[in-house]
Amino acid sequence: MSKKFKLIFLLPLFFSLPSLSSAQDMTESILTTQEKSHADVWGLNANEYKRYKEILTTPRAYFTPDLDKNPLLALALEAESDSERAELADRWVKIQYSNNIKTFAWQKEVGEAWERNFPSVPKFSYKDPATSRFSISNITKAKASSSNFNIQSLINDKPRAQLFISIDNCEKCVSVFDSVYKSFNKGVYEGIDLFFVGNPSKFEIQGWASSNNLNAKDVNELKLITLNLSPKVVVDLPLLEFD
Repeated sequence: MSKKFKLIFLLPLFFSLPSLSSAQDMTESILTTQEKSHADVWGLNANEYKRYKEILTTPRAYFTPDLDKNPLLALALEAESDSERAELADRWVKIQYSNNIKTFAWQKEVGEAWERNFPSVPKFSYKDPATSRFSISNITKAKASSSNFNIQSLINDKPRAQLFISIDNCEKCVSVFDSVYKSFNKGVYEGIDLFFVGNPSKFEIQGWASSNNLNAKDVNELKLITLNLSPKVVVDLPLLEFD
């Protein structure tokens, strides 16, 4: 019996592999619309954003509070190489630079707007003792203490500077006094009360006043500047306070 053989032709099978662009699309499809928008704001691709989300589930999120607010920081702290960390740092400083430009531009506009709208009113800084009287709490106290209160009277009420200094071994005392004295001459302060620490003699105080060019009329007649022995012990000199 003759044997019959069947030839079986094996046809090559071709599988289509996804292109790089479609692979990226597949990765991006993992992100929600909100996450995609967040990633775009920070300049992250889908893989980077996925890595960022993974980091938020690790102990790093515990050691660095508010890490979810800065994806670049999260990625940088867990970077796998110096080059990756450097590249993330480049991105971060560009964001910082852009923010600085916007902030400076805004501060400039605010300063010019203040001068346009309130040219005779000092710009308030509640951390500055010279203008802290303009704070809401102090204005409220002024209203409570006077039935005739008005904001202009508060503005016109200049503070007196109280400066605690030492005649000996205090170069900074002289420089601070010079600065306060210049401000006084510009009309910033109503007056200056100098308090000398270390119980110097009357002649030593007079000599100091003369060497620092104090106006005798301001001291003797107008009492705009007073010379006093310090009523308290002051360790860190000079000490500037306001009344």
